[in-house]
Amino acid sequence: MMKLKMQASQVESFGKALLSLGLEREELVVLDPDVSDSTKTAYFAERLPERFISVGISEQDMIGIAAGLAASGKTPVACGFAMFTSWGPTEASPQALTGPPTRPSGTSR
Repeated sequence: MMKLKMQASQVESFGKALLSLGLEREELVVLDPDVSDSTKTAYFAERLPERFISVGISEQDMIGIAAGLAASGKTPVACGFAMFTSWGPTEASPQALTGPPTRPSGTSR
């Protein structure tokens, strides 16, 4: 019988890679709109809670906060579900995406 090797899902790999980057880079801050179990940013939150910000169910505010962190020299990674982090926040605050770089990241769970 052939044994199948299980591979990590894309979102699982993302969460572990984000933690790895956080351990290497002190300026990295992760923001999440209350979906850290699904986006796997929970790995980052558990190991680096002082650099994890849960904004509640508020993707628009999350992008604005990320823009402020970027302006202050941090490297923010704003994580959430793709349908909410890609379009919704730009309606309320397009200027947040034109300043220092923010890194919106969406998953499709």
